[in-house]
Amino acid sequence: MPPKKPTTSTTRRATKKAAASPMADIQEIVHAKAPITIDYPQAGETVLPGHYAIRITAPEAAKTEISIDNSPWQPCREDSGFWWYDWTDFEPGIHQARVQVLSAAGAITAVATRQISVKKA
Repeated sequence: MPPKKPTTSTTRRATKKAAASPMADIQEIVHAKAPITIDYPQAGETVLPGHYAIRITAPEAAKTEISIDNSPWQPCREDSGFWWYDWTDFEPGIHQARVQVLSAAGAITAVATRQISVKKA
């Protein structure tokens, strides 16, 4: 019997575990038909309260949106080859950022999540 050919899919799922850190048990999940990366904050990074510019790499995106802790979707701005979201007025603790990439037709082509730890001031 010939060996089975590997199946392919237009959607890939990758799970990355953070390196040894206080958030080592937190995972980042990516579902994508197009490339997407939440560059900053990095997995396991702790940020300070006040203002933080979240950076997203999504080279094939026509539009990128973000939701923090299941809030309504907010548009990200494109600048210097990246997508950015200026996050303000957030509380200390663990937050979840969910980013979605949209095509020119408005279809969601990629989704990524990142747990973000905010330090007490």
